Amino acid sequence: MGIETESASKGTVYIVEDDLDLQAVFEASLMHEGYLVETFATADAAHAALSDAVARRREVNVILLDVLLENSKMSSLEFLGFADEASPSTQALIMSAHLPASQFLEYLVSGAAGYLSKPFSLDDLFQNVAKHTGVSKRRYQYARCPWGLTERTSRDVFFSHAASDRKWARALVKLLENTGISVWYSSRDITPADEWRTTLQTALSSCPVFIVLVSPASLGAEHVKTEIACAIQQKGKSPAEHLVVPLLYNMAIEDAPEEVQRLQCLDVTDPAKLADRIQVLRLMIERFLRRRSASAA
Repeated sequence: MGIETESASKGTVYIVEDDLDLQAVFEASLMHEGYLVETFATADAAHAALSDAVARRREVNVILLDVLLENSKMSSLEFLGFADEASPSTQALIMSAHLPASQFLEYLVSGAAGYLSKPFSLDDLFQNVAKHTGVSKRRYQYARCPWGLTERTSRDVFFSHAASDRKWARALVKLLENTGISVWYSSRDITPADEWRTTLQTALSSCPVFIVLVSPASLGAEHVKTEIACAIQQKGKSPAEHLVVPLLYNMAIEDAPEEVQRLQCLDVTDPAKLADRIQVLRLMIERFLRRRSASAA
């Protein structure tokens, strides 16, 4: 465990790794960089520590999670799912020498924020931990402030999806936020104190970019249809102020609604192409926001 106090550190990192030599290298290196580090050889021990941190309202920014934990009763995937539910702002980076795209998708849907392919350099480790610590702190601030504050309203993107696509939507939101794009996402950003319809309408009108996950489930979701109609109406009134991007998921373009077919769509079904699709989406959004800002100046 690191010797720095939590307030003086760059952030808190959990290392869940059963190779004790590798664990020690990661721990010493990150402590030298200014992080508060806690190490665990099993997911069970990490589960107990994270449960305690959540109960004490201690922020845990990044978890480095080895995929294969031989002496752990709880699997890395089970721990990942727990961490994602218990501490949504925490960014989990999975580590493995061999992880097929289909298996990475399973970890992604369960809450992984990224993947470090072993062996990786210390520079890669530092860059990833620093980036995801920043994302974690922003998400932690979002979760703690009420709807009326600027942090909850000044998002780049409104993300629309069907309820049954929630896990996949959450994974896409996390990947997009990891690129620096801020996202309004109902499952996270509507609190019990909010009036649901008013909150949705406020967010929809205040976010310049509207992204909708178009899937077979979304075709029967009335709220998704309503949100698409509102977003397209806003874009029609002021094209330079609004961008609408449909993401196709298990959906052929010809099966999508007619109003969606007229827009530039990205297919996010194939996990092997997902990283490239997210980067294309990021570039689209950043280019639009720059043009929008320049025209307003």
